[in-house]
Amino acid sequence: MRAEPMRRIGRGLVFRMAALLGIGSLLSGCIHREMLEYEPVALDLDGKSELHISTYPAGFPRKISGIPFLYKTTRTPESVFFQVFVRDIQKKVGPNAHVESIQIHSFSYRIDNDPPVVLISQYDGHFWMQEQHADNNGERKPVPWVSGKPLTIDIALTLNGKDYAFKTRMQPIMREKTGSLVAHELLR
Repeated sequence: MRAEPMRRIGRGLVFRMAALLGIGSLLSGCIHREMLEYEPVALDLDGKSELHISTYPAGFPRKISGIPFLYKTTRTPESVFFQVFVRDIQKKVGPNAHVESIQIHSFSYRIDNDPPVVLISQYDGHFWMQEQHADNNGERKPVPWVSGKPLTIDIALTLNGKDYAFKTRMQPIMREKTGSLVAHELLR
């Protein structure tokens, strides 16, 4: 008979703790993050490898609006850097065992009818980041992110003795995430 009142107390305690945690979460505030980038492109090369071209922000996010302790919105700069990767279709990450030899002859982008901007010429690696490589012989300045204006990219490469050339477009996108402001501030 005494077990029943104890279960009620236990359930009531769990309910009160859950309510307090919920209220605490609401009062802790939230952060809304906006990351500006271009939609990645993956192009099949030989059935074993693919050319993956993506962008990443050219700087850290900065606050664009907020209410102290309640709400904060951050956004990355309106510029990006490129990353080019000839990766294994199955693994997606790490070394690509299918690359015996590679030469990226040229990689360029343009916005609208502007002249092309060359980022890579005669690069012999399967992974390249615009801002990171000391042997980067192309443009090092960030690529502008322009809402509603896609980038046209041209790339020519030789993989394992076979030539490839692609011309494609990358659409501007804004990725959004919302999370706990307290967790964000603690992890900075």
